[in-house]
Amino acid sequence: VQSRRRSLSVAGDMAFLFVACCVLVLGIVFFGYQRHTNKPRGKSPFAQDCRRAPADYVSDHNERDAVLKQGFSPSKVPDELDAVIIGSGIGGLTTAVLLSRAGLKVLVIEQHDQAGGCCHTFYEKGFEFDTGIHYIG
Repeated sequence: VQSRRRSLSVAGDMAFLFVACCVLVLGIVFFGYQRHTNKPRGKSPFAQDCRRAPADYVSDHNERDAVLKQGFSPSKVPDELDAVIIGSGIGGLTTAVLLSRAGLKVLVIEQHDQAGGCCHTFYEKGFEFDTGIHYIG
């Protein structure tokens, strides 16, 4: 029984080593090919400086909610969208920014009444709660 377990363990280790080597070789070939191709690359979406001065902070919650908590209606959806992002978490918003910087028309749809996913806050009995702060620490 012991020798059979050792042979299975060795066979498993050899299979893992083989797969790891294949992945390594394919990665080297792929990235080496990408590096040495002379294909013209598209314009970088980060070539233009799109920074702007920050707007004044709006501290009135009702005024902020009028912008952030707009309900969905089909009449608000623009025609000829290039991409629809479902979810306004940090990944969805990052993807939307990158696609829009690349020149695409993007729509972000969120199920919750506030954008931000696990990065937003809510108020209860005068206290502010972070919904995703436990992801940091």
